[in-house]
Amino acid sequence: MSDILSLLVRGETKYVEFKERYSKTILKTVSAFSNYHDGKIIIGITDDGRVIGENLKFRKLESLLADKLGITEVSEDILKSLELIRNDKYTNAAAIVADSNSFMDRGMDFICYADQSMLNFMDRINLKSVSVVEEFETAMLFYKKHINQGDMIKGAYRESFDEVPEEAYREAVANAIIHRDYSKRGHNRVEIFEDRIEITSIGGLPVGISKEEYVNGNFSNARNRIIADIFLRCRIIEKVGTGVRRIRDAYRTFSQSPEFKIYENSIQVILPRLKMAIEAMETNVKQLSLTLEEEKLFNYIKSTNGISRAAVETYMSVGKTKATQLINDLIDKGVIIKVGVGKNTLYKSKK
Repeated sequence: MSDILSLLVRGETKYVEFKERYSKTILKTVSAFSNYHDGKIIIGITDDGRVIGENLKFRKLESLLADKLGITEVSEDILKSLELIRNDKYTNAAAIVADSNSFMDRGMDFICYADQSMLNFMDRINLKSVSVVEEFETAMLFYKKHINQGDMIKGAYRESFDEVPEEAYREAVANAIIHRDYSKRGHNRVEIFEDRIEITSIGGLPVGISKEEYVNGNFSNARNRIIADIFLRCRIIEKVGTGVRRIRDAYRTFSQSPEFKIYENSIQVILPRLKMAIEAMETNVKQLSLTLEEEKLFNYIKSTNGISRAAVETYMSVGKTKATQLINDLIDKGVIIKVGVGKNTLYKSKK
């Protein structure tokens, strides 16, 4: 059944026919195929390509709706309002949103590499035949497991930081799911490297959208409108067509920027791991290990352009031996540096 989704998307042709149920008239079609050319007959599908007769489950969707919208039960009316049921039959989108489906060659892979060789893995998850809701939730858990998030001290306050902006990652993953071409075989991918995250979606640009329009965020043509609408209602995305702009905006204040690569059969978003966040995290870890005296002196040194040992003695109200010990401890912990020699020696915060 690996080709069924592709056939549903393309519709009936001279080589493919849909039948809602088995009947003797199918034998006529079989005879015609055998006499003129090969073909496929798919039973359980209406003439317009809708699936019937399946008992789909939507527990993942139900959990999402309960969390985001307070809807505790996915009734038939809810499925109709989400356009997962139309004319009393499941739509094609229903199979993609349902907890499980028969599409074994479509899914999402998550890889965290141990090094740049791409031969050694720290972590790997392969999803197939699952709901797109589960794909998204797994993507966010994978991010939180492998991307550094925390607080850094800035002046008198603590500020949160992400090694990769979470908003940019969330938008990139959501876009990969919403805009992928489900008629094509293959898995979307999230790959975490030492210096970046690469998110690859199967399928090129939708018909009528240029590369420039995509990169500039000047389009709102979701390839899978029903899935996009569900993600929008559940506040996974803010507005259809704004994903690229939001990804760019998340990096607005940093020197590094995301990249967007467009290929014939895939789209790739590259999110740099921010150097300043990594450095801030390392400095923060070191700073959190300071004693109260060391932290007091370190904060004072940060407020200056450099101070002498004598200035340390005066500020800390200590003698030469104690001042030297405090300075050496801060140097050993990597938060200050020594500049100059002899009487011109100063101690500065490490940038």
